Amino acid sequence: EGETSSDWKSVRGTWDFGDDIISARGSIGFNKAYKGERNLDDLTYEVTFRKTSNNDGPIGLMIRYDEKDDAGYLLLVWPHGGYQFSALLGEERRRITSEDPSSVINQGKEWNTVALKAVGPEITITINDREVASFTDDTFSSGKVGLVIHGDPEQSAEFKNPLLMER
Repeated sequence: EGETSSDWKSVRGTWDFGDDIISARGSIGFNKAYKGERNLDDLTYEVTFRKTSNNDGPIGLMIRYDEKDDAGYLLLVWPHGGYQFSALLGEERRRITSEDPSSVINQGKEWNTVALKAVGPEITITINDREVASFTDDTFSSGKVGLVIHGDPEQSAEFKNPLLMER
């Protein structure tokens, strides 16, 4: 079943919530779209995405996102092959873990499948079917899931197959 625009709300950027592909173009800073009205606690959120522009701005996904405070966990992936997982408060990021470069990331305009699993304070990051990090952080315990593209209107990306599993 495809996503519909009524399932999603955007915070900056231009988003097209198609049946098969969600397209995004940045405007400035973190351009986000989040899903649903309910806050989720324990979950696995998996999304396949790729950059469609020829630049190195990051794209990624969010979990436990609170749109009122513009806060939550953020996983960013760069087309050159690095990633960073952070706690996000508005435009401020507190880095929790990162790897640059990471050999598991498909570079350039190639598709990457990324999953974030959160059960209580335990968080696991999987990229292209390889677990790359597992750690404990209790900054956020509940919130929505979402997508993100960073940067200006020259930044564009596509997202497909968002899969949300609640625990």
